[in-house]
Amino acid sequence: MILLLVAMFESYIVRLRYVRHTEVPVKFRTAIDVLLHLYPRLRNHKALTDVYVVRDAIFHSRLWEIEYSWGGFPPMVLHGAVKHPAFGDKKYSARVNQNTRRTKALGIAVVPTRIDRRDAKKVFETVWKTLLVLEAENRSQCQVSHIPIRFHGKAVLFGDLIGHL
Repeated sequence: MILLLVAMFESYIVRLRYVRHTEVPVKFRTAIDVLLHLYPRLRNHKALTDVYVVRDAIFHSRLWEIEYSWGGFPPMVLHGAVKHPAFGDKKYSARVNQNTRRTKALGIAVVPTRIDRRDAKKVFETVWKTLLVLEAENRSQCQVSHIPIRFHGKAVLFGDLIGHL
């Protein structure tokens, strides 16, 4: 779900770049760079960067060395987890608390096997809030709030799915 939300978000950023092409220099390659260039005062930019850190952790399969034991209660006990030094980038280093292995703004797990529904909901909320900012400025660059989808056999607004997580 997180990967699909980020893919959808990036599609909207491509649309944003197309609509406002004269304002975005070619040097801005990533979705976050484009967005922050156009919206330098974006309030949730740290949360959005956390979303990309988690996306990278899932998609690029960061290698973790994990020590745990089985048996007893709880059945699995984590003793330690260290990300292999060959993996990660500047945004990872800047946005992840190394002790909790969670992002700093949203508190999302960066060990893929620890990511859960609550983390997906935080990603959804962050992406949704950002898209609503774009839509509020100019509906031709982002039309999202009125889009219905099928959910459990009924037409619901996409944004209303957050409440079902």
